[in-house]
Amino acid sequence: MSPTKSKIKPLFALLALFTVTMPVMTVGAGSLPEDFQRYELTLQGIDGKDLTLHLNYQDDHFLQGWVEADGQAVTSHVDVSELSLRDGAIRGLVDITFVRGRRNNRFYSIEVDAAVDPDGRVAGEHQTRFGLEPGHTYGSGYYIFTDESLDHDTPVVTMDQLRYLRSGDEWSGPAEGTLEAAVSATEPVRFQLDMGQALRGPSATAQRVVLLDLVLKGDEVISVDARPRSPGHWRLVDDIKVEAAFDGERLTGEVTIDIKASYPWSGEYRLNFEADVKNHLVQGATTVFHERPHGYHGTQETGHAINGTAELANGDTTDPANAVHRITFKPSRGVDLEVSAVIQMKDGQLAGAMVEPIYRGGGTNFPTTMLEADVTLDGDRLHGSLLIDPTPRSYPEEWGHKTHGFDFDLRVEDGQLTGTYHTRFDRTHHTEGAITGRKVDVAELRAANPAPSVDWPTWHGPKHSMSAADTDTPLIDDFAQARMLWKSERTPPARSQIQRYGTSNMGRNMRGGPGGGAGSRVVYDGKVYLHYYAPSGEASTAAGVAENYGRQFEETWKILADDVVVCIDLETGATLWKQRFEETGLNLYNTWKDAPGSTVSVGEGKVFAAGSGGGLWAMDANTGEVLWSSDMPGFTRGRQRVREESLRENSRPGSGGFSAGSRIVVDGLLVGSNFGGDLVAIDTATGGMRWRVDGVIATQNTPSLWRGHSEPVVIVHDGNTLSAVTVSKGEVLWQKEVARIPRAYPVPIEGDIVTAIVDAENGEDYHLAGFRLRADGPERLWTLEKKQDKTGRRLLMIHNGYSYSFGEEGTEHDHLYQVNLETGAYTSLSDLGSIGSMTFAVGVGERVTFDRNNYRWIETGDDLRRTSDAWNIPIMTSRGYHSTQLSDAIVDGRLIVRGGNGIYAFDLRQKDD
Repeated sequence: MSPTKSKIKPLFALLALFTVTMPVMTVGAGSLPEDFQRYELTLQGIDGKDLTLHLNYQDDHFLQGWVEADGQAVTSHVDVSELSLRDGAIRGLVDITFVRGRRNNRFYSIEVDAAVDPDGRVAGEHQTRFGLEPGHTYGSGYYIFTDESLDHDTPVVTMDQLRYLRSGDEWSGPAEGTLEAAVSATEPVRFQLDMGQALRGPSATAQRVVLLDLVLKGDEVISVDARPRSPGHWRLVDDIKVEAAFDGERLTGEVTIDIKASYPWSGEYRLNFEADVKNHLVQGATTVFHERPHGYHGTQETGHAINGTAELANGDTTDPANAVHRITFKPSRGVDLEVSAVIQMKDGQLAGAMVEPIYRGGGTNFPTTMLEADVTLDGDRLHGSLLIDPTPRSYPEEWGHKTHGFDFDLRVEDGQLTGTYHTRFDRTHHTEGAITGRKVDVAELRAANPAPSVDWPTWHGPKHSMSAADTDTPLIDDFAQARMLWKSERTPPARSQIQRYGTSNMGRNMRGGPGGGAGSRVVYDGKVYLHYYAPSGEASTAAGVAENYGRQFEETWKILADDVVVCIDLETGATLWKQRFEETGLNLYNTWKDAPGSTVSVGEGKVFAAGSGGGLWAMDANTGEVLWSSDMPGFTRGRQRVREESLRENSRPGSGGFSAGSRIVVDGLLVGSNFGGDLVAIDTATGGMRWRVDGVIATQNTPSLWRGHSEPVVIVHDGNTLSAVTVSKGEVLWQKEVARIPRAYPVPIEGDIVTAIVDAENGEDYHLAGFRLRADGPERLWTLEKKQDKTGRRLLMIHNGYSYSFGEEGTEHDHLYQVNLETGAYTSLSDLGSIGSMTFAVGVGERVTFDRNNYRWIETGDDLRRTSDAWNIPIMTSRGYHSTQLSDAIVDGRLIVRGGNGIYAFDLRQKDD
C-alpha cells in the first residue's frame, strides 16, 4: 500500500487553540506531609482470630486502611471515615468488609478506643459486631410468619444493617399506618408477584425476572399481566394463558407466557406455582419449564422463589377488630431505616403478626423475623409490644437472637393509625478485645521500600511492550509470598457510571461508589500518578429513578465531573499532591464493553492529563503546579457540545470515544490519540499542537516508539491498519492493513520487530504475525497458524526476544503461545489454571505473569512452564463485569495495581534471610 498523505497542522495552528480556564484546587506541595503517619493495630479476638489493621493518617484525618490476617493481606474494603486521632488517642468506628466474591462476604463494625503514648505505642480496646452474607435475595424479600420456623438459607446482612444495630440502646419516635381488609376467597384479590429469575438467560438476574399481576376471585381469573423487572429486556408476543385458584390461604396455578428476547431465550415458558398467603403477603415457589432451541440442551426445568403481596381488588374496611393493621415505625435519632409490621386482628383478638424486611434508602433490605407479639385493641386504641430479630442466622448460633423490641400506642381513626413507639435494642451480642500496636516511623517505611530507579511511564510500560524495566532484584517464587506495602487514599473504581444492564444492575454497581474512568496508574521517579473523574454539580433527573436510589442516584447521575490527578509517594503510599479541575469534565456513562477513561503521561519532569470534558493539562511532576492548560485538538469542541446538550436536556453524557490509552512523551512532544481517531503531537512546553494526522489511531491505542529509523517513529493501530509516523513532523512513512479487530490496543515492539493480529485466509479467524519494521514498510517474518483471541480483550506482549499471546476464547483460550520473534518457532502452554477474558501478560526478568486478578509465574524460554499457583490478589476489584483497559506496573520488584477503592503496592522482592 502506498503511503497516504499526512494532514499536518502547522505550528501557527496553535494560535487557534483557546486556553481552557477552569477553577483549580491544589492539595499538597509535592513533599511528604509533615503530619503523615502510619499505624499498625492488632485487634484481638475478632471472629476467633487477631486482625492487623494498617492505617494511613494525613492532613488531619485517616486516609485509608487495610487488613492482614495471619500475616497475609485480606481482600477487604475498610471505611475509616469515622475514625479520628485526637488528644493522643485513636477513637471512632471502622467498618470492614471481607470480600469473598459474590457470596460469603463478612461485615465488621468496630468501635475503637486506643491511646497512643509519646513513644508511639498503642493500647486500648474494641467492641465489634459482625454479620455474614451467604448469598443474595431477589424479589420482594423474605417475610417470616410467627407460626413458622425460620427455614431460609440466604439472608442478606449489610454494613448498613450493622450501622443500624449499633445506633443506640433505646429511643422513641413516631409511628403511623393504615387499616386494610383481610383477603378472602369470596372477593376479588389482586396478587402482585415477583416470580424470581424465571427466564433462562442471559446471565444478568434482572433480565430474567418475571413480574406477574393477577386478579382472582376464588378460581376465576379476572385479569392477568406479566412484565420484566427492567423495561426493554423482553416482551410478550402472545396472550397469557393462566389457570389459578385462591382458597383464602393458599394460591396455586400455572401461567404460560410467550416472550421475545435475545436468542436463544425467546419462546414459551410455563410457570407452575404454589404459595402461602398470610397478612397480605405471599411466599412460595415456582417451577419453570422452557423448550429451548436445537443445540441448547432441550427442555429446561428450574425452581425459584415467589414473593409478593395480596390485597382486595375492590373495597376497604374501617372495622379495626377485623382488619390488617400495617404499621411503620419511622426513623428517629438520625437512623435512616424504617421497620414495618403487619398485625391481623379477628373479632378483636390478635390472629397473627409479622415484620417485613427492613429497607434502607437505596434499596438495601435484609430479612427480619418476629419472635413475640402482644397486641391489644381497646376501642380505637391499638397498643402492645413486638419483639423481633432483625438479623436472623447472620451470626454464630451460640449468640442466640439479637432482640429489638417495639412498644407502641396508636389511635385508629378513619382507617388510619397514628401514634408513637419506644424501641430498645439488646446490645449484648458482640465481641470485645484488646488493641495493641505502634506508630511506624517513616524512616522505617522508606528503608523497607526504597524508591526504584526504574519507571513504568506509559500505559504499556517503559519498553512499549508490556515488559518491565530490567533490574537485578531477585523475586519471590510464589505470588502467595507477596506482601502489601501500602494502599493509597481512596480512589474510585475504574469504570463508568453504568455497567451492563443499566439501572437494573445499579445496586451492585454502586457498592464501590461512583466510577471514575478506566485510567491506569503510571510510575515515574519514585511516584505513582493517576487521573480519574469525580461526579460534581447537579444530577440529571431524566432517568426517573432518584426515588429508588437516593444519594447513590445523585452521585451516579450527575452530569458534570471534576477531573482529578493524584500523585502518590511510592515509598510510603502518602498523597504528595492532588489537582482537582472543578467541573471541567463529564460524568461519563457507558455499557460493559468500553469503560471510558484516560491514563496520564509522564516525562521531562511533567505530568500530562487529558480530561473527560476535553481539557488537557501539564503539571510539574514533583509539585503538581499547573504549567499550562489547553484543549485536545479535534476533541474538545465536540465534548463542549455534549456538555451543553447534556445540561440543556438534563441527561447523562456518553463516553464519546474517551478511552483509556495514553500518550507518550518523546523529544519535547506529547504524541497520541485525540480520542477521535487522529494522531496528534502537542508541544510539551506550551500546549500548542505541532501536527495532526487524521484517522490513523484507535481511541484506546497508545503509540509505540521505534528508534530504528533515521529519526524517531511511532507505530499506531486504528483497528485495521498499522501506520508508521515520524515524531518530528508527523509524516506517514507507510501503512499496512492487517486485520479488523474490535479493540486496537498498543502494538508491542522490541528492536525493529512488532507483532499484530492478522486475518486468516478464511476471513473469519485471527492469527498472530511478526513484522520487521523498515523505512519502506513492514516485512512479515512469520505467521502463527493458531487461532488467536478475536475480542481484542487479551493483549499482546513482547519480552526478551519472544512474543506472548492467548488463543481464541472458547476454544484454545487457555493456551499461552510463546513465539520466537526472529524465527516464528513457537511453544504453547495450557497448564495455566483459570484465566479471565480480559487478560494481559507482563514480562519480568526470565518470567512472565498475567491476569490481574489471578497472578502466576510462567518460566520463559526453552522450558516454558508454570512455576506457581494462581494468586488471587487481595484487592477490591476495579474492573468488575466489563472490559476495562487497565494495565498493572511492575517496577524493580514492586507490583502497583489500581483497585476498586485505591492504588495498591505489593512487594515481590525476595526477603533477606
